Amino acid sequence: DVQIDDVSAAAEVWSRETPRFHCDPARISMLGFSAGASLMVLHAGASAHAYHRLVSVYGALDFHRMSGRRVELLLGMLLGTRDRRVW
Repeated sequence: DVQIDDVSAAAEVWSRETPRFHCDPARISMLGFSAGASLMVLHAGASAHAYHRLVSVYGALDFHRMSGRRVELLLGMLLGTRDRRVW
């Protein structure tokens, strides 16, 4: 939980500072590598903020590199469907 809290704190800073960085708050995206990608997805799933894009690179949820029953189960749990066209 401590690691997800770190991701949440960073996301909160970006959300709060969008005017300072001249960013559109509706277009905040997140990128994570490996374990950071998994933490990013866990944070986004629990967050009230709707992110514009989530980019997972080599995370446990890197669906492009996964095949078989494991990816079908994850897609069903996370997205409510096993249809790859949805994501």
